[in-house]
Amino acid sequence: MTAKTNSSPVPIVVVCGPKKSGKTTLVEQLLAALRARGYRVGTVKHSAHKHLVDKPGTDSYRHRRAGAAATLFLTPEEAAFFTDAPEEPELLFRRLFADVDLILVEGLSQEPWPKVVLLPENDTDYLFSLAPETVAAVLTEVPADELHLAADVGIFRPGEVTRLTSFLEERFSLTAARRENEV
Repeated sequence: MTAKTNSSPVPIVVVCGPKKSGKTTLVEQLLAALRARGYRVGTVKHSAHKHLVDKPGTDSYRHRRAGAAATLFLTPEEAAFFTDAPEEPELLFRRLFADVDLILVEGLSQEPWPKVVLLPENDTDYLFSLAPETVAAVLTEVPADELHLAADVGIFRPGEVTRLTSFLEERFSLTAARRENEV
């Protein structure tokens, strides 16, 4: 159980980039770095493709098909929550991740949340698909002066996870006040 000493909303940060640019790897690295600093982090993996996560024939699937607005599948080791995908995912994120310090979202690049962008040298056009005001940080080998980004955008080389983690701490006020405190 955690107790929050900061009542501001939990920050949501999108990790995005072209296909096969290393998004999942970066999320894993950020999770390890943030956890080592004492933070609790929730993650969301978005897929633009249709997937049926709950499988036909399972009891939880049958519950949903019978009319349950939401179903929780609970085992001694894990829990899985099934509900219809909301039109506004932020509401669901805030309900499900109320006890974390930061929410990392892999995907959903068109949402208005701040973004950490993985930008390969061979696909710099990807940056133009994003609203410039949402770009918080970029990981790239491209020289900073070629990117034409706002002055407050953090620019990092791939692999600079420690520096990126410190940037996120400062940018989103992830200080000791937000860290997990045992009740």
